[in-house]
Amino acid sequence: MPSITYVEREGRKEHELHSVTELKFAWSHTYQSVAAQKLNELFTREQLQLFLGEDYNWVRALVRSKTSRDSSGRKFELACALVAIDGVDLLRKRITLREALKKQFRIPTSQYPTKWVKEGIKVQSFLKDTGFPEEFAGRTSEQNAPFESFPAPSICPELSDYQRKALNSVLEEIHTPGNSCILRLASRVS
Repeated sequence: MPSITYVEREGRKEHELHSVTELKFAWSHTYQSVAAQKLNELFTREQLQLFLGEDYNWVRALVRSKTSRDSSGRKFELACALVAIDGVDLLRKRITLREALKKQFRIPTSQYPTKWVKEGIKVQSFLKDTGFPEEFAGRTSEQNAPFESFPAPSICPELSDYQRKALNSVLEEIHTPGNSCILRLASRVS
């Protein structure tokens, strides 16, 4: 799989994908290329752009930086980016994509998985009907990351004297050449 780095910017997680244009050769698993090819065959470039949502802008910037061409991305590049960003959780996370597949394959509402549960019969049936590999059922809850990110408040209250003193002490330690610091933040729940 291509290298993806997650970076926090302005309180939201962004992805830095290091190679979109060579993705078709870089997959570590066959199911990834099968899914990217399927997306490329089923949908228009505009639809893939819609499925990417906010992620489309950084995919476009990445393509520009890697290829020196300013384009909105080729259809296959957008399909690969979708698979690279979400991996096996693609269909669980991208509800608009799931809805489009439901419509394209004429899946009855009674057979459509309203809640995406890996072991669910409707999820397995949906994958079979749409031709997506079984890996795209997603991860079980035990496989999910043991952490969760929350956006920081945009306006912080004024620091108390003891907080300002602690902050200045940490800043002094960090800015001293040769020093490093591990900072643990904790709060008490009243």
